[in-house]
Amino acid sequence: MADNNTVLNIDPEELAAKMAMDTGKSRRASQEQAEVEAAGEASLSGDSAEENAEAPAAEPTKVKRERSAKYVQARSMVDRTQFYSVEDAIELVKRTSYSAFDGTITAHINMKKELKPTDVKMPHAAGKKVRVGIIDDALLAEFDAGNFDYDILIATPDMMKKVAKYARVLGPKGLMPNPKTGTITTDPEAKKAALEGGSMTLRSERKAPLVHVTIGKTSQPTQEIAENLAAILAAATQSGSVLKLTIAPTMGPGVKVSL
Repeated sequence: MADNNTVLNIDPEELAAKMAMDTGKSRRASQEQAEVEAAGEASLSGDSAEENAEAPAAEPTKVKRERSAKYVQARSMVDRTQFYSVEDAIELVKRTSYSAFDGTITAHINMKKELKPTDVKMPHAAGKKVRVGIIDDALLAEFDAGNFDYDILIATPDMMKKVAKYARVLGPKGLMPNPKTGTITTDPEAKKAALEGGSMTLRSERKAPLVHVTIGKTSQPTQEIAENLAAILAAATQSGSVLKLTIAPTMGPGVKVSL
């Protein structure tokens, strides 16, 4: 009876505080037990937080590019360790080209530094005929009709005010006349004749000393392609040193050329 009276006489606030204290102890004990168990599991598995943090991320799987049987066969005809003379390289490119059409031969030039725009006139045609247009009121009417079927556009300085209207279309197409490329000139007829006769502007890739230029077709005589390449190299070396030269057809392996 005394015990019951003792319990009934306990202050309610003291009882609540005692229960909260007991609950807190129980929670801490459970948390400590969980941490001990987790540490034990990590110890048994040989892993730890530090080891997991230091473990390198898995590298992405690299997909190996598979070449066609025709390419593999053509590639076997080229000695990758050898640098060929210009004539031998061109002949080899012709033999290893496996396109069903008349392939284009492109020279890939590694320069010591970026190549500034450099004009060069090749002695022979190198591929398709260049479509050059001189901008006048008649050509502007074609623009209004949606016809921009040209490779290069030339304008006189006084026409540039009218051309500005079409800048948003011509710019992305690479057709906007520019004084740096000589396509804004007071003698557009002479510039057109030069461009149609094989003149071009060499330039390297943006922020990279690499030049890619068409030097002929696989159906052309080797001597013509060699003379075109000689003109390209002569112009390129005026602006810097050529480190490496490779020529390749549209479809076929590249061939290293001795400089």
